[in-house]
Amino acid sequence: MLSQIASANADTYTYDALGRLKSVTYSDGSTITYAYDPAGNRTTLTQTATP
Repeated sequence: MLSQIASANADTYTYDALGRLKSVTYSDGSTITYAYDPAGNRTTLTQTATP
């Protein structure tokens, strides 16, 4: 798992071992998580509300 923190708003992007976007966590605490099928197609996007 790789992480990258973007500029001043402190958004965090997490990638899986194949370099695919796994999740994004925004500075307000909300998160979007992605899932992929065995062929590498994005199959699920799950968004959580701000805590």
